Amino acid sequence: MISIIELQKRALSGPVMKSDEFDLEFSMKLRELVAKHEIKYNPEMFVVDDATADAVFQAGVELLAEVGLYHIETERVVKFTQEEIETVAREYREKPSKHTFGKGKDEVTLEYRTGADKRPPTLYTGPAGVADEEWFSLFVQSFAQEEAVKAMGIFPGLTKLGDV
Repeated sequence: MISIIELQKRALSGPVMKSDEFDLEFSMKLRELVAKHEIKYNPEMFVVDDATADAVFQAGVELLAEVGLYHIETERVVKFTQEEIETVAREYREKPSKHTFGKGKDEVTLEYRTGADKRPPTLYTGPAGVADEEWFSLFVQSFAQEEAVKAMGIFPGLTKLGDV
C-alpha cells in the first residue's frame, strides 16, 4: 500500500510538466490502449461483460503506470510502477477492507458491498475542501457530531502539516 505521505513526496519530487502536455500525453496513451485492448463502447450493455471489464482494468493499469497522475499545484507527475498498482488492486480484491469504529450505540462497521448486497448503505461523509491546521479539528467535529453520519469518509486536505 502506498501511504498518503509517500504520495505527497512523489507529488513534490516527480517529473515537472505543464498540464497541457500531460493532458496530451494522457489522451494519446488512452487512445492507444483502447485500440490495443480492443475496447468498444456498447450503449445497449448497461453492465459490461467480464472480457470488457478485464480489458478496461488492464488498460487502466497500463495508463496509470505509463502516464501517472498529474498534481496541479506542484505541476509534477506522480508516478507508480505497474507492480505497485497491481499490488494495491490485489490487496483490495483478496481482502476487502472491513473496519469497525466506535463503541456501543456509536459503533459502525464499514465493509465492502456488492450490487446484490441486502444490507442498507452506511452514511459516511465529512467536510471536503482544504482546511488550515488551526481549525481542522473543529471543522471535522461539526460533521462527526451529526447523528445520521455513521462514519467519516471524506476529510479536507490540509494546506500544510508541520513543514510539509
